[in-house]
Amino acid sequence: MTPKTDTEWAASIAEAARVTGISRTSLTAYKRDGCQAFKSNGRVNLAELDAWAEVHGKKSARDTDAIKAERLRILRATALRLERENLLADGMFVEKAAVKRGLAQAGAELFDCMEQVFLNEMPPVLKGCDEMMIATELRRAINTFRERLKARYAALAAEKPEAKS
Repeated sequence: MTPKTDTEWAASIAEAARVTGISRTSLTAYKRDGCQAFKSNGRVNLAELDAWAEVHGKKSARDTDAIKAERLRILRATALRLERENLLADGMFVEKAAVKRGLAQAGAELFDCMEQVFLNEMPPVLKGCDEMMIATELRRAINTFRERLKARYAALAAEKPEAKS
């Protein structure tokens, strides 16, 4: 959340301490604990500071609409992160890298199957065939290819995901 006015910003930790009533020592500890209210230019976003302090059970000072909105944003982000972690732990969420590996493997299997059907099985069958017979045999080969893929991926779909321990 970006504050709209300078009253939502403090120029330094010392000013933030004066405005909020939170000690400089506590503010320094908040910064060390990962509070994102402390910017690289030394300024402190007071709405982010108060929202972070509230969410993390630390002392906070104000209760403005901006702070309430920032608290809500932080709580929603935390809820989404926890939901993803729980889904992953329950085996209901798949990491992007695992999906990429699965797609790469499926693509490789697809081409292996195509090669088996079209390059190994078809040439002897097509030897001496006319166009009509070639078309019929190719349709049969496509159906064979389709059925092999269906069988392979139906078996995969029936597998239970492994739960993370």
